[in-house]
Amino acid sequence: MQDKNLRVYPTLDTIPPLIPERSLLYYVEPISIGTPYCESLISYLYRLSYKHSISLQCLISVILKRKWRKTKKQIFYDSVFVSQIVSTLESMTGNRDLKSLTLLVWLQVFHFSFLHEHYQKWCPLCYEEWQQNGQPIYLPLLWIIDLVSLCPRHNSFLINKCHACDASFEILTVQIRTGHCPQCNSWLGLTQSISSKTSLDLKKDPSWEKYINSNLCQLIVASSRLNQSIEKQRLSDVLRAFLRFNDLTVGKFYRATSFQQVTNISERSLQSYSSLKQIPTLERLLGITFYFNISLLDFLTEDIDSLVHKMTVY
Repeated sequence: MQDKNLRVYPTLDTIPPLIPERSLLYYVEPISIGTPYCESLISYLYRLSYKHSISLQCLISVILKRKWRKTKKQIFYDSVFVSQIVSTLESMTGNRDLKSLTLLVWLQVFHFSFLHEHYQKWCPLCYEEWQQNGQPIYLPLLWIIDLVSLCPRHNSFLINKCHACDASFEILTVQIRTGHCPQCNSWLGLTQSISSKTSLDLKKDPSWEKYINSNLCQLIVASSRLNQSIEKQRLSDVLRAFLRFNDLTVGKFYRATSFQQVTNISERSLQSYSSLKQIPTLERLLGITFYFNISLLDFLTEDIDSLVHKMTVY
């Protein structure tokens, strides 16, 4: 007997759905990109290893295929090595913003090898605030730059020794919980100021320290929005344009101004920077912009013709 209840169903689609490419590692969102307190690459490595329940040494040695002892040195002075780490991590996590966790975009205009601190320093007031507000505990890029000794948020010294056991420790260690001392496991955050014996020595005058902080904060913020590196000849182009604008040579400039006394940069060194034979350290480049009374970011990015009109000497 014919079944009158037969139904016609739509054709089954046998084309497999498009599945987005999967990353080898978890996608971990970097903290505070585009702000002065942008997370550092080293801090990101710590958090990434924590998310995978492995040690930092395991992440670097097994996953990234890098030798641990070599990494502990190269990550502080070898820009090519750091670029390779960033590229590998971006591929493995699917995160394309990791270059912003470094200062690689500026590596052609100042020395990368004299940039980073090897031992941890931190603001205990920042740590305490983050913990009380339930925010992630991390190492901002600003804190691992060698020149920085003040917290711009609290205008207080960064600390480089545990207040409980007086230990100092390297930024890259095998076992560490960020915000805790790896020696005694004490919490490094505090709600009040600490004794001067554990604070960094203030080697420069306050105006110089504040100038460093404000300019490096601007540089870190700008790193996230620049699509390409600043070219090496930028420093030479600005110096030559300034000398032409004022009808000066390097020698005349030295004899007519207090440049060497203020910056401690010799005439020979300035000539080398102007002729692209050398690039300065970050400290020397900041000294140059400090003397000309302009920001480092303007010096490296602003239109040169308008910039030279703003550069003042004394």
